Order: sequence, then C-alpha cells, then structure tokens
Amino acid sequence: MPTTNRKMKRDVGQLGEDEFKRWCTLNRLSAVKSSPDKLGWDFFVEFEPEVDDARPLDQQNDLKKVLIQVKATDTMPGSVRGKLSAFKLLVGTDLPAFVAQIGYAGRGTPRRARLLHIGPKQIEAILRKVRETEEAGCLDLHSVRMALRMDEAVEIQPAGGNLRQLISNAVPHSTREYVAAKAKVRKTCGYDAYKGHVTFASGTRGEDVVNWMIGSIPDLRFEELVVSRTRFGISLDKDMERSRNGMLRISSSILSCRRKAALNMRSASTPISVCRLTS
Repeated sequence: MPTTNRKMKRDVGQLGEDEFKRWCTLNRLSAVKSSPDKLGWDFFVEFEPEVDDARPLDQQNDLKKVLIQVKATDTMPGSVRGKLSAFKLLVGTDLPAFVAQIGYAGRGTPRRARLLHIGPKQIEAILRKVRETEEAGCLDLHSVRMALRMDEAVEIQPAGGNLRQLISNAVPHSTREYVAAKAKVRKTCGYDAYKGHVTFASGTRGEDVVNWMIGSIPDLRFEELVVSRTRFGISLDKDMERSRNGMLRISSSILSCRRKAALNMRSASTPISVCRLTS
C-alpha cells in the first residue's frame, strides 16, 4: 500500500526562540530558557561583566538582568497578543521586562524583528485591562487575552547585532533606580479620584456640617467613613478604606490655582489620611 508523505508544519515559535538565543550569544548575553514557561517570560537574560578601567573594581557590581517574552509569527501585526496573566507577571516583576516580536513571513529566517520595553505606558495598559476584567467578575486572568500595541517598539537589526544596546537604552541607570521607578508606576498609575461616604454621629445637624465645611467648627465627629479609590475610572469594593468613630478636620489652602481639601481622620484605630484635589 503506497504511503503518503505529509509535510510537517514548522514550529515558528521554536524558530523564534532559537533565533533569539543565538542573538543573545552574539551580544555576549547569557539567556536561560524558562522551562516550563509559566511565569510570563521565555528567557532570563543576564549581561556579561564589562570592566571599566576608569572605576574601581569593587564599585562595578550593577549587572543588568532582564526578562524577555518572545513572540514569533509569520506576520508582523501592530500588536502582540497574549494571556493577560502572562503580561501581568511582566508588570509584577521588579526586573526590566521586554517582548521580542520576530516575524518570518513564511521564510526560514526572520524578515523583521522588534523589541518592546514594558514601560509606563504598557504597565498602565495591562493594569487597566486587569481592573476591567475584575470589574466584569472574572478573576481567572489566564483565560483572558489582550493585545499589547507595539507603537513604542524599536527595530532589532536583521542579525540581532544591536540587541544588547537596545536593552541598555531602555535600562540606562542602575538596577536599584529602575526597580524603584517601576514600582512607583505600578502602584500609582490610573488612580484619578477619591470618593468618600460619611455617616455623621447621631445628633449632628445640617447646620453643624455647613459650619464645619466653612471652617467655623474645626472638628466634626463621624460614626463611619468609607473612602473608595477610583482607578482607570473603576471603583472596586476591595479597594476601599474604612474608619469608625473618629473626628474629621478640614483645612484649605491654594496650591497652583487648585483647592486642596485634606481630611485627617483621627480615631482609636490607625489614623487614615485622604487627599483630594478639586478645581
């Protein structure tokens, strides 16, 4: 009985990972494959030491370490698609993270390649999607996919010769400074408003509230204060602060043509301070 030879479908993903590792070798970068790939990255990349003759050796300790997710394809779309859980892991790590997009256009060698740094704009886009997903009632980020735009990606040379320099351009300062800056973006981006709900103590009159707001009364007792933080226009029940049985104090001053109302809550529990800017 005659046999039929079936042409095996090539694994473009494996082609991309093999090519990226070759580029790392050419650039004196150590690339360790994640096996299995469950943490959002494909390669843990370390810079090999470079000796600067102008500096003492004991001060040359800041070796760059980064994480790379490789996306190989036969097309080069304007975005890369992936699981939201994987993208969030790239945000959650303190290490610099990148996505390498390698396009083959049906060939055996890359036709084009780009490197995207997971910087402030990408962190905000990913965390926005996470917030929207949780608001919709889904906590399984592994089942959600998102597209990450490549607008800020930079071109990798055909032979990958500039890979090391591209990573250095994105992470020019010390690792310590980078970690602090990334953590700040991760913690603060998207928070645009505070909303508060106050239950005043029994016996409090409307006149008392007005006098307190205009400063005639310095303090006003409350029974419960709930402050919800709005991130990317979304408030979640989990993202609230509650305080009971305390005193409210309001003060006003003009800062850059804005009125800053600061509420200082003093209660028997841990003090809570809330700052709100209004035009």
